[in-house]
Amino acid sequence: MTTQYLPEKRNENVNTEVAEIQNSASKRIGNGNRGLLAKLFPSPLDKENANHMLSLAKVEGGYREKALQIVKDAQLQSIEEMYNDWLISGKIDIRGRRAEVVLEQKNVLEAKIMELSNQFEDRILQEMERAEKLKNPMLREKKIRMVEASIESYYNLTHQLQAEFQNILNEGVKA
Repeated sequence: MTTQYLPEKRNENVNTEVAEIQNSASKRIGNGNRGLLAKLFPSPLDKENANHMLSLAKVEGGYREKALQIVKDAQLQSIEEMYNDWLISGKIDIRGRRAEVVLEQKNVLEAKIMELSNQFEDRILQEMERAEKLKNPMLREKKIRMVEASIESYYNLTHQLQAEFQNILNEGVKA
């Protein structure tokens, strides 16, 4: 929401006061039909009137400068608010797309881990069956331990990979 500042309405009282001072100064100066000598060598009253007119112009200029500064500040604030709104809506859009990409990648990763785990388990079951068919007890025990170590190693690796993926997500890549 922008607030528009109208310097004319705000300074009506000032403009009225300025007009009154100008009228009174004009009355003191006279009708303006003065001779050349009076214009070249003004009386003390004329000098005082000129000083009043000069101070009046300075006051009026100050009021106008303040009014312009207020208008400029209001416009700058309006522009700043507009850009903040634009940046916020842009951030929301970017973060939404980022969330979609992250979830898609997580789903792909989980699906691939499940697929590879199923393949691994099928191979492990075949190796276990083969180990159990071995006649030599020492070979059978070694083969079973080797298969069990492979199982432990495989699942440790999958948990580590999932943890690393989660760490990447936790880093909070700034959008």
